[in-house]
Amino acid sequence: MSTIKTVTTRHGDIRMDCPGPTTLMRAETFNEKEPETLEWIDSFAPEDVLWDIGANIGCYSLYAGLRGLRTCAFEPEAGNYWMLNRNLTLNDLPGEVLAYNIAFDRTERLGVLNVTSQDVGGSLNQFGTPQDVVTEVVDLQVYSHQGMIGFSIDNFMKTFKPPRPDHLKIDVDGLESHILLGAPETLKSVSSVLVEINSKDDRLVDLITTTLYEAGLLLLEKRQAPLLAETDFASIFNYIFRR
Repeated sequence: MSTIKTVTTRHGDIRMDCPGPTTLMRAETFNEKEPETLEWIDSFAPEDVLWDIGANIGCYSLYAGLRGLRTCAFEPEAGNYWMLNRNLTLNDLPGEVLAYNIAFDRTERLGVLNVTSQDVGGSLNQFGTPQDVVTEVVDLQVYSHQGMIGFSIDNFMKTFKPPRPDHLKIDVDGLESHILLGAPETLKSVSSVLVEINSKDDRLVDLITTTLYEAGLLLLEKRQAPLLAETDFASIFNYIFRR
């Protein structure tokens, strides 16, 4: 049975449906898991637009919506997408938050989402082909494949004309550089980017840093909550870039 947890934040309460251990963990660690992400969202102007790419069950989209920000939340995994919308329904948010069940990539293609867990709220899923490696951080097995369509950000913008992002949050467990390489035009106008990167992968760090530097964005800080320091994810940091 689901348990509705109430999370207290500096802007008010958020209600989250927790049908299993992973969703419960996300609710219970809401303020501790990525405090730097919450602080980053707090720095936005009231009229700014956030794109939350890899939104999972919506923790940071909910927080942005509570702040009154217009937010586009993108989550390809079916169970997470369902729970993301369930959480949006549970909360009467002052900001407009809309969720989309698609993946972003360097270009448009039909592919699959390699899913690593049966638990709603799980992460480390990756869009691509059934043969693609999901992650090099921990040893995982692919549990299932979900059919998925991928877009580049630039062509998604050109085709559908959604609200143009002022801020991009990218947490996609390995495809960060692909997504950024598919967004050269969009990146020219964003004010900031928060991207989760495996800091052990020097090639990936250099590629992402160079891509954003060429778009006029400079690395401001690299942060990680103490909660992760002694886990399998100790090499994972949030890198924050600003214009």
